[in-house]
Amino acid sequence: MKALKYVGFVLAAVLVFAACQKEFSFESGLSGLKATGSLKDSLGDCQPITVKGSYAKDVALTDSNNVTIQINFASPGTYKVASDTVNGYFFKDSGYMANTGVQNITLKGYGKPILTQTNTFTVTFDTTFCIFSVTVTDTPTSPIVIPTTSGDYFPTSSYSNWTYQESSAGDTFRVSVLNPDATIAGNTYRQFRTSNIAENISDTAFYRKGGGLYYQYSNTDDFYIYDTVENKVDYIFLKDNVPQNSTWSSPDVKATLSSVTGKAKINFTIIGKDIQTTIGTTVIDSVIQVRREYMFAPAGVSVYQNLGAVDFFYAKNLGFIKVESVNFNFGIYINRWEIYY
Repeated sequence: MKALKYVGFVLAAVLVFAACQKEFSFESGLSGLKATGSLKDSLGDCQPITVKGSYAKDVALTDSNNVTIQINFASPGTYKVASDTVNGYFFKDSGYMANTGVQNITLKGYGKPILTQTNTFTVTFDTTFCIFSVTVTDTPTSPIVIPTTSGDYFPTSSYSNWTYQESSAGDTFRVSVLNPDATIAGNTYRQFRTSNIAENISDTAFYRKGGGLYYQYSNTDDFYIYDTVENKVDYIFLKDNVPQNSTWSSPDVKATLSSVTGKAKINFTIIGKDIQTTIGTTVIDSVIQVRREYMFAPAGVSVYQNLGAVDFFYAKNLGFIKVESVNFNFGIYINRWEIYY
């Protein structure tokens, strides 16, 4: 959604920096070494820990039950991070980290809570440890099942509107469908107005759909990742008629990055289809998760560099419900909607 740019300045800078660090680390031949680092900041305080998912007695944990931590990596290499086991469940992750500096790591939950209570976990990495808490309820949170109406994943009906909250900065955004439609290069688009309520600024985005394909007309720079991007293009941002793991790309556009001229595009992948996702304590059904990877290739270079990835979530009959950075602590979540049919 184009107007999400208002909260993307910091994300863009971090994405570019991380991409450069990744390239350097792999070329240095550091694979096979054990990563070092700390769960704490320079003042010795534990860095933010975010718990996601609903936790209920006697209900096995799934991929939606996870914990995002921040590690300040001092050196790249293989890593293993785990919590202790409390009340029948625990969290862990392992892999290879090519970057240094503060990185987000997601620990997947395993096991099944035994008792209804609040549990305190200790997570360790290298020589450091931090704690976080998880509350287990007596019964699972019932999913919100959106009534079957339009059957699509991005409603464009007049007067429909959505309100979103940015996870870290706390900014609130309202998105509304406008009349009349706009005609661009022979295509008819519905106009969406996004307003930053606190800052009293707004932007207009253009969408159309048909046959299970959803199109946006923009310059593909959703988060101010590039210095400049020339020419808006019509590209598919969602497909509801293809299976999980399907991929496609937006058209190439001329762009500059760190004063280097080249071309940019977005690679799309269906990460999950017909899944549940949790927003706060609310579980939403029938969701498609689409990963956007922002790419750049300098002029004369055929191989694209991946600058970073962001996951967009779309719920049937409800529309865009949240966006989460894959590698960093960033997100926007829906907290209110009115859909008209």
